[in-house]
Amino acid sequence: MLVLQFVMDWELTGVCLRRRAAGKVTVFEANDFFFDLQPWNPIAKPWQDPAVKELYLQLLKLADGVQTSTEELGRRWKRLGARNVAVFPNQLTHVPELGPAREGKPFTVGWAGSPGHLADLYQLAPSLQCWLDAHPDVHMAVMTNETARGFFKLPVERYHFEPFGSLDSYLQFLGRIDVGLAPLLPTDYNRCRSDVKFLEYASQGVVGVFADLEPYRGIVEHEKTGLLYRNSLELIGFLERLRIDREFRLGLRRAGYEYVQRNRILSNHIADRLKWYEDLLAKPSSTVAVPGEIVAQAVKDGGYLRLPPQEPEKTLRDVMGVAAPAQVSTALGRVIEQYPKYLYALQHQGKLLNDLRQHRPALDVLERARAIAPQSARTLAEMGRAWYRLNNDATALASLDHAITFNPHYMPAWQYMLRMLSVNKDPSGARRAEEASRIFPTCYPVALLGVAAQPREKSAALILAILERFESTFDANSKPTALVAFREAILGVVKAKPDSPDHLALLARACEVFPESARLASAYGEALIAAGRDREGWEQQARAMAILREGNLTQEEFGNDRTPPLPLELANHILRTGNG
Repeated sequence: MLVLQFVMDWELTGVCLRRRAAGKVTVFEANDFFFDLQPWNPIAKPWQDPAVKELYLQLLKLADGVQTSTEELGRRWKRLGARNVAVFPNQLTHVPELGPAREGKPFTVGWAGSPGHLADLYQLAPSLQCWLDAHPDVHMAVMTNETARGFFKLPVERYHFEPFGSLDSYLQFLGRIDVGLAPLLPTDYNRCRSDVKFLEYASQGVVGVFADLEPYRGIVEHEKTGLLYRNSLELIGFLERLRIDREFRLGLRRAGYEYVQRNRILSNHIADRLKWYEDLLAKPSSTVAVPGEIVAQAVKDGGYLRLPPQEPEKTLRDVMGVAAPAQVSTALGRVIEQYPKYLYALQHQGKLLNDLRQHRPALDVLERARAIAPQSARTLAEMGRAWYRLNNDATALASLDHAITFNPHYMPAWQYMLRMLSVNKDPSGARRAEEASRIFPTCYPVALLGVAAQPREKSAALILAILERFESTFDANSKPTALVAFREAILGVVKAKPDSPDHLALLARACEVFPESARLASAYGEALIAAGRDREGWEQQARAMAILREGNLTQEEFGNDRTPPLPLELANHILRTGNG
């Protein structure tokens, strides 16, 4: 059995298909709702790419089972087409003895969290600050990114701030607080979070005050193992009660600890997971000898063999995304000389050589990769790309056809093919575009690529239909990416005859969906003027000018940095959740 965690690699879809054909089971582990990331989250930018989201959806559907950590995530994955979803709540590997309560030290309230949770704390900070100001004997402790230090204004002796660090440093932090906060704004991402904060607090003898949302409902027993609050007023009331009622606080502390000790130790739940794995297998599992070269390279870790990165993986990791393509290609060449059967290095070298327009050398390397894995869509798609650049369209199309036959879920092969068919005005383009849209129904870039493969006179109507279909999926985070994709497709279509009725209709609707686009407003104005609707055209051009002036003013105030100041992002995020 293979358990996959998410990596942005379309070849994983082929792994699922090939393993199922061989009677093997593949499980996809999906423990976060990445479709609603906070805009300042370090991983938010890649997830604005519709292809990243589409791959996640494909893996949810293609895996034989999906394992996740919360009931809420399980419900969502089922709605998105996952088969055989299992929920394994987070557990602790070890719960230490409950030490004595903190005595003779200032009553201390604390919070620790990753940057993704900064808005959760920021939303409560004003109420907390007022309460802290009213009780000068209370201390506040925060452990997170340095950018949050200024959320509270307290004398240094009452404010204990430290940057987020290792697990050991976090546990030491918990040992210095009496009450731990677990605020959550009611976003989809937060609703799918786990109750691990409760486990951490309770196991360390910290009383928790938790947002009354899905992660903690049904787990935290209100006023017995912790406290659940619905708004900042309730939160402050609970903190005040904990401050003045020591016996109540100690009772919560003991009950929370005992719940975790009885119910949330990993060793007590391993059988449940193994039973689910065994049920997924078509036949009883048998012992398989681990290849000798793997054993030799592995580090024994209890009952496991851990495979750390070896020299070729380290080289690949060090150069990818850092060096220029030519430098990466040179480094990969050395890796391939030493490890001639390192499949990923061969495949990536082929792609790099294609990028560098060295298509004959690319084919030589890719042929070696195909000899190792004949059904790899990644290899076949890059071969098709090379043949196309060498003006051998028939061989290119055959190679791309083979890639899609072996793995119809490999999006890059479809993208290469649709571009090729649209440039060549191939009559099969329309049929292929429809096939691609059926396989990737949530990915508008594929749909837009398909437009170019269809007759030009249909383009405006097709783009308009795609825009109508996907408009409701654009949120504040994904809209800028969508604007770029639709704007380029629309401007490419309307430039030949902007004043035609279908082009005017497309531009009008695009300006409604993307009112922030100066280029679309300008193009619509020119089209209206060309159609004899001067006054309306001037109004659109004036609107484009206003957008440009606003952009210039923003640049003058904030410079070229396109990252908004964090407080602005946090405030916007809070208001969007309805918690302002």
